[in-house]
Amino acid sequence: MQDKIPSQIKINGLSIRFREMGKGRPVFMLHGWGGDITSWTALVEHLDLKSNHVFCLDMPGFGKSDDPGKPWKVEDYKSFFEAFVQKMYTQFKLKGSYNIISHSFGGRVTIKLASEKGNKLNKIILIAAAGIRHPLSLKKRLFQKVAKCGTIICSMPILRIFKNSIRKIMYKLLRVHDYERTSGVMKKTFVNVINEDLTRLLEHIKCSALIVWGKNDTYVPVSDAHLMNKKIKNSKLKIIEAGRHGIHRTHAKTLGTWINKFLKD
Repeated sequence: MQDKIPSQIKINGLSIRFREMGKGRPVFMLHGWGGDITSWTALVEHLDLKSNHVFCLDMPGFGKSDDPGKPWKVEDYKSFFEAFVQKMYTQFKLKGSYNIISHSFGGRVTIKLASEKGNKLNKIILIAAAGIRHPLSLKKRLFQKVAKCGTIICSMPILRIFKNSIRKIMYKLLRVHDYERTSGVMKKTFVNVINEDLTRLLEHIKCSALIVWGKNDTYVPVSDAHLMNKKIKNSKLKIIEAGRHGIHRTHAKTLGTWINKFLKD
């Protein structure tokens, strides 16, 4: 993605960084939690930019875009994204329907939008998409206890000066890296997002969907891929045997081949 310099645009009062490249039908790329437009560098190298007009953006709270003014939910990100799409249609004189390529957290936004009537979606690609909530594991129950009790524990006079270090150690031991790396308004946003179960929305998705997963994904289990494939009527499922959660980086060439074919069919 070296041929285009990122731009900034105002969306609902927020300064948003985005990058635009290629030509053809519009394709919007939504990154995962903690990601930004650079998350897609490897995959974009393998996309057909002669047929796809690609738009990557840093969603609010990530990369070089502004943080939301208050904690957001998935619905807020969906509404924001719709406003961004409308802005791009106006600025670049786009026409017709569009496609979405999304990873992990970006999949939540895609599922939310694709399940609603009247959307302008043509096809969606869900790469290790989050959105299915599972019964709390022991690790997650411990995480909830840590999140609730951490402030009380660290308020003890003898521990107060080590508050930040203690929290980081606890989060790392529990492997809740995404929460550990957030701050300010994004901590509550993270909790809002992961607490929402989008399973019921899957059967309302009518557009064509390509679901791609790494078999060894330890963040979002491959069982979610099979459930999405079952509930989204017009969907195809592809599994990368040696893949983990970041297959858009580690298996970019394979994904690019599959995506180009899917968008062309």
